[in-house]
Amino acid sequence: MIRQPKLGQTFARVVRKEGARSLYLGLTQALTRSVLYGGLRLCLYEPSKNFCELANESTNIFMKIASGAVSGAFATLQTNPMEVLKVRLQMNNNARRGAIGELQKIATKEGVLALWKGVKGLDLLWPGQGP
Repeated sequence: MIRQPKLGQTFARVVRKEGARSLYLGLTQALTRSVLYGGLRLCLYEPSKNFCELANESTNIFMKIASGAVSGAFATLQTNPMEVLKVRLQMNNNARRGAIGELQKIATKEGVLALWKGVKGLDLLWPGQGP
């Protein structure tokens, strides 16, 4: 049986090998994404629900669920680049060029659509470009 290192040991190893700053790589992007995602979902739910009400003359539970799904999907599409950037910065401790430099690197090496990696159904919108 292989013993997994404990949390404290892993924490100490990361700080020793990569420095304390590495613990915060991607934090700004994570917070920005969270604020934008939550705000978009909240702001888009009511208009989506009102649209469903006008179109179907009903606000039953299914319309509310659909409104929540639409607002969440739109918010995900808008904030996915921040999620990709956060993960790239966390995985690449040599990314000293910062967030803008990493965005430029992703866009030039992999194409702009790489910022939406992980979004299911992207290949339906742009054939051959999905993850």
